Amino acid sequence: MPKRGEILAESGRSSSRQRLDEVAESLTREEGKTLAEEQGRDRARREPAALLRGGGDRSPRARSIRSASASTFLYAERVPSGPVALITPWNFPIAIPAWKVAPALAFGNTVVFKPAELTPVTAWHLVDVLEKAGVPPGVLNLVVGRGSQVGQALVADPRIKAISFTGSERRRARARRAVPRSGARVPARDGGARTRWSCWPTRTLEKATEITIAGAMLSTGQKCTATSRVIVEKPVADRFRDGPGGPGRRR
Repeated sequence: MPKRGEILAESGRSSSRQRLDEVAESLTREEGKTLAEEQGRDRARREPAALLRGGGDRSPRARSIRSASASTFLYAERVPSGPVALITPWNFPIAIPAWKVAPALAFGNTVVFKPAELTPVTAWHLVDVLEKAGVPPGVLNLVVGRGSQVGQALVADPRIKAISFTGSERRRARARRAVPRSGARVPARDGGARTRWSCWPTRTLEKATEITIAGAMLSTGQKCTATSRVIVEKPVADRFRDGPGGPGRRR
C-alpha cells in the first residue's frame, strides 16, 4: 500500500499546468462549462491533483474505537475489497472520478472505471496520468460506453466486489436491480439535489443578487448544488429583482 501511495503522489506532482489546461479544454468540449471558468475560478481540475499528491488517502488504514466496556478493545482495519467498479457522472468528470479512484487504489483494490459516456476524453486524462506515474497494467481499467449497456454489464458481473455509483436516482435504482446477481456492495450517491437561497432585507442587496446568480449559473448550472429557487422577503423583492445585476434585468 505505501508503494501505491507513492505512485498516486507522483501522478499528482506530474499534473503540470499544460496537462491541467488540456483537461480544461476537454471539459469545455465534452461537458460545456466555459473555458475561462475551468482555467480560472473552478477548482475541479486542481483538487484532483491535490488529492493525488496526498497519496489518495487522508484517513488512517486502521484505528481503535472507544468501547463502552473498559475490558473490551475494539479495532477496525480497512482491507481491500478486490476488483471494484466506479461509475461517475458527466457534470464533474475529473473531480468525482479522482475522489473515487485515488482512495480505491490507495487501499489496495483494482479498479474498473466507467465514466459518463459524454466525457470519455476527460476521464482518459486521469487514467493516463496515473499510468504514466507507474500504476501497473490491469490495476486501473477504463471502459467507456452507455450506462444501459456497459454499466449494466459491469454491475452484474460477479467478479466485481464493490460498486461506487454517482448519478440519477433512476439509474441508481437500475444498477441496484442488477446487483443481486453479483452480490457486490453498492455505496451509491444520488444526484439531483437542489439548493434554495433565502434573501432578507440587507444593506448588501447587490451582493446578494451576485451570489444568487453565481450559485445558479457558475458551472453553467451543471451541479447538484446549483441554486434553483430564491426566497425573497417582500420589502426587498422589487429591488432584488430589478436592481443592478438583479435577475429581473434579464430579458
